Amino acid sequence: MASASLPDPLTVLDQDRRIVHVNRAFETTFGWEAGDAIGRVPDFVLPDPQAWVAISQVLRQGLLAGAQPPLELTFRARDGHSI
Repeated sequence: MASASLPDPLTVLDQDRRIVHVNRAFETTFGWEAGDAIGRVPDFVLPDPQAWVAISQVLRQGLLAGAQPPLELTFRARDGHSI
């Protein structure tokens, strides 16, 4: 798969927000192997599970405006450190 060579973490979600694919950069950056992440809602990498609400609102507003809004997020690795 082409995503394997991407240097940045990639996560693909289904319509239920469950992970269906992660690339190698996701595994090395976050410390979660694909088998541990696939099938889960990715709130385990967000420091605040309620962040999904804010992320969804910003993305929805940007899509409605026909633009990609700037979005800066902090994530959490498996060992608890912030990314």
